[in-house]
Amino acid sequence: MEIRGSLGPDPRAVGEARRLTETTLRAWGLAALSETACLLVSELMTNALLPARSGAEIVLHCGPDGGRIGVCGTSPLGRKGS
Repeated sequence: MEIRGSLGPDPRAVGEARRLTETTLRAWGLAALSETACLLVSELMTNALLPARSGAEIVLHCGPDGGRIGVCGTSPLGRKGS
């Protein structure tokens, strides 16, 4: 299972990413991981958004071998993944 979201260069995007993470984890039956995952997403989104002042993409992946959270800035000056 995988969910992707593109978020704009707005400080409110951090909250949107947290809500996407919490909603997705609940839907996947992984609500117990929500608090830790949301903290991680907040840090990654802040790191992606602030330096370049551009948007970011978040990817939430859950498979048989575990899960993955990825955040990547969308600056036209280059991509820096977290």
